[in-house]
Amino acid sequence: MSREIVGVVWLGKDASDFKGKWVDEVSPAILELVGSLRLFGEELRHQAAEQDTASAGAGGGEVRTANAPGAGTPKTVMGDSGELDRIKDASPEEQRDWWASLSEDECHELIEKYPDVIGNLDGIPLLDRADANQV
Repeated sequence: MSREIVGVVWLGKDASDFKGKWVDEVSPAILELVGSLRLFGEELRHQAAEQDTASAGAGGGEVRTANAPGAGTPKTVMGDSGELDRIKDASPEEQRDWWASLSEDECHELIEKYPDVIGNLDGIPLLDRADANQV
């Protein structure tokens, strides 16, 4: 669309102002919106898949709490094993699955302790990334 707008034969101050506003303001805003919509779409698909998993079968999916066996704590999740380094290099899908395996308390603690890392992981839900980026 930018090519069309800039390529229109239209001369004068109004034309320059319009084309300048498009290039400097409108086009970047549209690109930012598209990026946000993509992230929200990914989050929507992820949440829908989790709901399908939880609703499938006779009794639903597994519910993990902070006290559930194997739930771990942020200390054991992060540990000395380099888990966070591994997750930083993982695919967005692996990051998403890892994040979904954590309890809500673990997620909040990781956001507080490692906001720069959590805020930049593509597989983390958009709202959690936004929380981390505000820390």
